[in-house]
Amino acid sequence: MTLSKHLHRLQQMDQNIRYKRTGTPKQFAQKIGVGTSQLYRLINELKLLGAPIGYCRSRQTYMYLKPVELNLGYQSR
Repeated sequence: MTLSKHLHRLQQMDQNIRYKRTGTPKQFAQKIGVGTSQLYRLINELKLLGAPIGYCRSRQTYMYLKPVELNLGYQSR
């Protein structure tokens, strides 16, 4: 997978998590075009970067446990 595709996938995940519209792990994996085991690896990657991600069983969605901002890419100074 190219770096740009990987970053795009992480951005997709962030947007779905931010708006609490991931669905179940299986549904979320399908939304972003990966298998469930790959989804768990990607979620773990975000957690290692400091993202406080949790799963709500009653709402069946992943969510951020506190406000965060995902910044991927370059910025001009």
